[in-house]
Amino acid sequence: MHYLYILYSQKLNRFYTGETSDLQARLEMHNTHHFKKAFTKPADDWTLKLIFETNTRNEAKQL
Repeated sequence: MHYLYILYSQKLNRFYTGETSDLQARLEMHNTHHFKKAFTKPADDWTLKLIFETNTRNEAKQL
């Protein structure tokens, strides 16, 4: 399984869309600033707002 996800940061009042095969690990990466130059770096309060489950990464990216 693969997932398209939408995160929300109340601190920034912004949404972020991404894709992954491991939602919990990816959410933790965003909130701990694992991605040094990422759009999500300025906040540490990202929460999952919407999840679409797909069969493949390509399907998730097409959504």
